[in-house]
Amino acid sequence: MLFRLDSSLTVKSNTSSFIGTSFFLPSSERLYSAFRRLEKEGFISSYWGDEEAGARRRYYTITDKGRTAYEENRAEWDELKLLIDEMIAPQGEEEKNTKKKRGILG
Repeated sequence: MLFRLDSSLTVKSNTSSFIGTSFFLPSSERLYSAFRRLEKEGFISSYWGDEEAGARRRYYTITDKGRTAYEENRAEWDELKLLIDEMIAPQGEEEKNTKKKRGILG
């Protein structure tokens, strides 16, 4: 996964396909701050592009350490989401929803 950040509009167009909506779009300053922190911690790496025209752009890619952290955090999120879904499901739907999410029902 490679991200190019030259404006929040570019990030918006790239992320809307991932999350289905762009209602939550942090400012460019917050994105750069988060990217710097992630790079400092070794979760992503970056390099400057060598564009012939226009402004120079910085490109970001996830590292092996970042992919591992993502997978671990994603698994934790999936479990938490399952618990929350079970708590807010209508009475009697909890077991059906749990089985469906775990692949027991089609």
